[in-house]
Amino acid sequence: MNFLGDILATLGNTKICVTRHTQGRIVGGKRKVSKKRPFHIEAGVQQINGRERELLPEGWRQSYIVKVYTDKRLYASDDAKNQQADLLEIDGERFEVVMQAPFKGLDLDHFRYFAARANA
Repeated sequence: MNFLGDILATLGNTKICVTRHTQGRIVGGKRKVSKKRPFHIEAGVQQINGRERELLPEGWRQSYIVKVYTDKRLYASDDAKNQQADLLEIDGERFEVVMQAPFKGLDLDHFRYFAARANA
């Protein structure tokens, strides 16, 4: 493991349940509802800082946001692709993936995501 890998390992891993909606589609002129598909990942979770908050879309800046570091691909909402955001359950609270943030992990295949606390 390299230096950055050691740092990521010290962040501590949290077991997270991810709920992903499969894409809905139109069949015979009627819209088929998307299905939920839950799975588990291990990820590092931290609160964001003020500089990172500025990277967020304006509508999310007042929300409670966490950073999620993982080697798994997660998805934010994308209307053009008919993709709903992944929902994360972290320590009993639900979060919605808001965006993937730039992350230069040297030779690591990790992603950094921002996730906002979801309304109940």
